[in-house]
Amino acid sequence: MSLVPFHRVLIASAIAFFLAFAVWEVRAFLADRAAASLVAAAASAVVALLLAVYLRRLRSFLKLPPGRPVRPRP
Repeated sequence: MSLVPFHRVLIASAIAFFLAFAVWEVRAFLADRAAASLVAAAASAVVALLLAVYLRRLRSFLKLPPGRPVRPRP
């Protein structure tokens, strides 16, 4: 059984979380102008970007052959 599809879903949900947190922190920054909120928003956006790059290149990180769908072995 391959865990790659589950791993993709988990990474995609982490990307969504970090983007939502970045938006939350930007809204907090606009409300109170605290620099910490802006730093947290930027850090969250960077993490989301890095996770998106990882998700895009997951095949190469796992050394899977290109172009074939990942299927569990029988």
